[in-house]
Amino acid sequence: MNRRLDRLQKAGANAAATGTLRLLATTDLHGHLFAHDYIKDIAAPGTGLAGIATLVAEARAEAKRDRAACILVDNGDTLQGTPLAEHLAAHPVTADHAIAASLAELRYDAIGIGNHDFDYGLTYLREVAGHIGAPMVCSNVQGIPLDPICTHALVTCSLPDSDGTHEHQLRIGILSVIPTLTSVWNRHTLGQDARVEPSAACLERRVAQLRQEGAGLIVVLAHMGMGDHADIDTAQAGALALRDVTGVDVLITGHTHRRLPGADYAGRDGIDATLGRVGKIPAIMAGHAGSDLGVLDLALERGPEGAWTVMRHAGALRPNTAQTPPHPAILKRAQAAHDATRAQFSAQVATTDKPLYSYFALVAPAQTMRLLAEAKACCIRRALNGSAYADLPLLATAAAHAAGGRAGPDHYLHIPKGDVLRRHIAGLSPYANKVVAVLASGREIRDRLEYASRVFARIAPNRPDQPLIDARVPGFHFDTLYGLSYLIDPSAPIGARIRDLRWQGNPLTADQRFIIATNQFRAAGGGGYAPCTPDQIIARHPEPMSELLVRHLRDPETSPFQEGAPWRFSPLNGIQATFNSAPEAANYLHGIDHLSPQLCGQTREGFLRIRVTL
Repeated sequence: MNRRLDRLQKAGANAAATGTLRLLATTDLHGHLFAHDYIKDIAAPGTGLAGIATLVAEARAEAKRDRAACILVDNGDTLQGTPLAEHLAAHPVTADHAIAASLAELRYDAIGIGNHDFDYGLTYLREVAGHIGAPMVCSNVQGIPLDPICTHALVTCSLPDSDGTHEHQLRIGILSVIPTLTSVWNRHTLGQDARVEPSAACLERRVAQLRQEGAGLIVVLAHMGMGDHADIDTAQAGALALRDVTGVDVLITGHTHRRLPGADYAGRDGIDATLGRVGKIPAIMAGHAGSDLGVLDLALERGPEGAWTVMRHAGALRPNTAQTPPHPAILKRAQAAHDATRAQFSAQVATTDKPLYSYFALVAPAQTMRLLAEAKACCIRRALNGSAYADLPLLATAAAHAAGGRAGPDHYLHIPKGDVLRRHIAGLSPYANKVVAVLASGREIRDRLEYASRVFARIAPNRPDQPLIDARVPGFHFDTLYGLSYLIDPSAPIGARIRDLRWQGNPLTADQRFIIATNQFRAAGGGGYAPCTPDQIIARHPEPMSELLVRHLRDPETSPFQEGAPWRFSPLNGIQATFNSAPEAANYLHGIDHLSPQLCGQTREGFLRIRVTL
């Protein structure tokens, strides 16, 4: 017998009505069905739903053997994130849709919505929801038609009594909430009428409703981080606040791609990172991309009113490792889409006369970022030609995508000199964002750059091998602004780091007006940036960013930007700090010669540690 289930069952064996529920959870799959990296076209061990399916089968078999009830739920961000997901979104949704068919094959009991599940539009999401064979739940989005997606679900399962004499019928209420800023991030797909109700207020109302409908246990799929200062981005706040919502029995969290139980939340107030608990509520967060299966065992006792109470719980993450065999049923369901995606994304679309890489994107503007900025700026320059805005100075943003971080030492982009393939373009433009032009003042530009500089830890003299990058800030929140020149001082406090900010050699003034070519996500406030008002958005480009990149590589237009990097670190009298990159970065250290790079070995996670001098 599974020892954990055995202990939980024996502990509750003397209660009048008791039983054990095993709750299995996935989250943030992001279109990963196979253990395959489509950007590099290589195996990606330890990822994918196919491996998770094997872990699910094992965990279900244990529960059956040990007379425990068992349900399987997913916490959202399932439909976007890989070229396979992009390929599927471009074709009609049928019963053979690889993601929907795989979820149906696994017999999920309920599936929550994540913010990225809206990226390909409401019609696509609703069509997929009709083919997954389980209720898809979204509780706090209002103002738009979501049917067949429902506001809540009631799942009934047989709960064997701990004494082995009979079974109870357990009705589990499922609710799903997303960050309130989803209506801002996804305004281009949700429309102006969508509203996202604050999670705590929504749950207070809907928990009571589910109790009235006979739910004996309430499980909340909270697609959000824990919140507070350690997550930096206040848009991720939410799950920690849900600990005070009356009637919630279990929290399944996600969105931030972290793990609970585990070291990611060690020492955080209000979170038990060992037991897996938020406040007093059992909680679990199962990584991302199919990295882990969450397994939460609950010892339940029924009260006189029919509601069940969690008396004890034991939570753990079961890693999907290189040794986890992929489940043949998922391979069968997804093989055709996998093969078609590889074929589509292996096509040559352009050429490059130099290698492009993102190994140093957080310490010096990368050529990959310059390419993105130029493609955005050129299309906006064409769109505004002859308009009242044509003579305003044009700038462009580029985020530091594929810059390692929590995604690991393989999460960097490298395009060799020569053929550029469709998969390389997908790596350059991983999200379904389109280009917009926004008006901004010199004051607003400085504020944006100060905000971007949060990615750097505050460094100080005489502190050997101090980290240069603040690991709490996702790298893709760091924007470079092309068309300007400026210095960044990581020894200064946040809000006072941007120095010598200039346009065409002259100091930027607060009331100067500029046009910024950016994307819909940033314009809407994505990543915590100040959102643009509707009157600031003066143009929207209809083509996907991927097609703009292909066009710019095939037939490059004259760049609106001067040669050279738009920013450098302020000279800091030789202060040294370290940052992490991919091991392959050792071959390209000449790209950051101005920082006097020194190799410092590899970290336990497999990153190459590099010391730089400022």
